Amino acid sequence: MNNSYTIDLSLDHGQEELEEFEKADENLIEIRVQCPGSKVMESKGYRVELTMSPDAMLGFGTELIRKAFEMKKSGLGETGGFEHLYPITSESVTENMGVYLTPNSAELLVSAIDFGKVEEAIKKLTEK
Repeated sequence: MNNSYTIDLSLDHGQEELEEFEKADENLIEIRVQCPGSKVMESKGYRVELTMSPDAMLGFGTELIRKAFEMKKSGLGETGGFEHLYPITSESVTENMGVYLTPNSAELLVSAIDFGKVEEAIKKLTEK
């Protein structure tokens, strides 16, 4: 059985029109820096840089969309899985999530979690 989804993607998205996924204000991302030994750096002084070819953007984006649909379809609420991407080496060339990581890349951990609404994230800022 082949499950497929049709997505109507306008290439000239105007700022005044919201996509369906934007209407609930639940499209949050958390970016962290994890050092060797699993220590997560809490400083906002760090930066994370993702540099991709256009084909990598398409591949990664497509896989993220697939994962999101799988998560919603399966009813996974709080957490929807985890992917670990490794850079290519002379011994291992592995495509994961629609991309290959260059040899100079850091490992990439991608997980899905429901952070709630933007308003809840803002409220947490004022509580600190």
